[in-house]
Parts: sequence; structure tokens; C-alpha cells
Amino acid sequence: MECGTVRKIFDKLIYISQVGLTILVPVVLLFFAGLYLDGKFGTKFLSIVGFFIGALGGASGAYRMLMKAFNGGDGTKGKDK
Repeated sequence: MECGTVRKIFDKLIYISQVGLTILVPVVLLFFAGLYLDGKFGTKFLSIVGFFIGALGGASGAYRMLMKAFNGGDGTKGKDK
């Protein structure tokens, strides 16, 4: 393989990892925040609420990141220049 091909592969792998972390980090943080609050207040549902809020936030962030990538990042929504 030539150097340019390897670089493109690594660029794509890095982008996939970034999307995964964009989803994972809010889910984990808000789940554990909910778990902490469950222990603090004696409830049993805040960790589940935190998980779903984190999932929605992570999915929203990943969607915006992917739309920016597919649209060229300049807000043209795929229109020809």
C-alpha cells in the first residue's frame, strides 16, 4: 500500500472513533451522575434517566458531526459550488 492510501484509512478510523466517543462520553457521564444522585437521594430511576438523556445528547452530537462531514463543513448542504 502506498502512503496516501494508509493515511486515508487512518483518517477514516480516527473519524469513526471520534463519532463513537461523541456518543459514549455523554452516556457514561450522565449515567454515573444519575447513579450518584440515586445514592444521594435514595431513588432508583435517575441513572436510567441520565442514560437516556446522555444517549439523546450523544446521538445529537454525532448527527451534527456527521452532517457537517457529509455537507463539507461549510453549511452548503451538499449543493454544488
